[in-house]
Amino acid sequence: MYNRALIAQSYLPAIDIQGQSKADDVEKMRAALQAFSTGQTQFDVGQAGTVLRFLALRVSRKEGKYVLNGSRRLMARPQAELIRLLAQLGCQVETTDTTFEIRSYGWHLHGDGLFIKGNESSQFASALLLNSWLFERDLYIHLQGEQVSQGYLEMTIQMMKALGMVIQLTDNEIHVAPFQTPRAVKLSLEPDMSSSFAVAAFAAAGGSAHFPKFPSDSLQPDAIFPEMLDKLGAKVESLASGLKVSQSSKLVGAEFFIENCPDTFPVLSALCFLAEGASEIRGGSHLKFKESDRLGEMAALFEKLGRKPEMFDDGLKFDGSPVRPESAPELDFDPKEDHRLAMAVALLNSQGFRIKIKDKSVVNKSFPEFWDIVGENI
Repeated sequence: MYNRALIAQSYLPAIDIQGQSKADDVEKMRAALQAFSTGQTQFDVGQAGTVLRFLALRVSRKEGKYVLNGSRRLMARPQAELIRLLAQLGCQVETTDTTFEIRSYGWHLHGDGLFIKGNESSQFASALLLNSWLFERDLYIHLQGEQVSQGYLEMTIQMMKALGMVIQLTDNEIHVAPFQTPRAVKLSLEPDMSSSFAVAAFAAAGGSAHFPKFPSDSLQPDAIFPEMLDKLGAKVESLASGLKVSQSSKLVGAEFFIENCPDTFPVLSALCFLAEGASEIRGGSHLKFKESDRLGEMAALFEKLGRKPEMFDDGLKFDGSPVRPESAPELDFDPKEDHRLAMAVALLNSQGFRIKIKDKSVVNKSFPEFWDIVGENI
């Protein structure tokens, strides 16, 4: 939400963003937009797919040659749809293992519509919407094929509407009228629900956590996590003071469909690994396009620990009883620059498993306070 708000604010600095974040992704976006506003043309996007995609569309609104520098893992993630979208806007793109170079003449549409595939990520459509302010032509955005992570696109649409954008929606088309200017409003941003889920999972597995002023009607699809924890047998209470999550007698297996909230998968799968009985997580065909192949990495880890899940193209299934930590081997684990994998492994360690995380600093991407909250020694 914060990075979406920063893009909008780059079109109207008078937008007042209420909230804060020290996440690396937000710092990268803030620094890049500041540099862009002063005429710079090279930007560091680090490991951040959100920053790369949103910023690429932002800088392409202005004629020039721009270089976005990122990690090898980021540039190895699927970028073909971003390149295809920029080509439809009249831009040229060249890439290397660590750079994404854009030659833009300003947006020049080649036809009446723009076509975006949604089977890998909703961020391409979000990037286009976020940067459609002040454009002089109608934008007809056609969403092609299977659409994943729809909840994140809906979050973008709702934020744009809050800023005054008139958007017309049909089944697979989004129409944005021309010459729209954002309103100078206060944007009150919610806490990050993916990070909140990571903390709540620790409480569900062994402890308690309180989330003051937890939103009752969140825009974020990951806000479904209290329902997930309730299905797993945790004690979940909605109080006047916020949300409280605490451990019950044991975690029990349950079924989940995560197509709209894929960022929950690593931590959710760790909870299912710890739970008694059958659990199944489906709807994650796009997990391989994230910071790592989250499905493959977590399944391989679980097998090494002694509870092999059945693996599908879009998820996994556990049967039987959980592994006793003392019977599992000690392991080294490389999170592959993926913050959510590190959080999931930390959850397992909190329950007695002995997994050495190679690079614990990866959590700084989204949640630099994580180790302060859950414990440095996990």
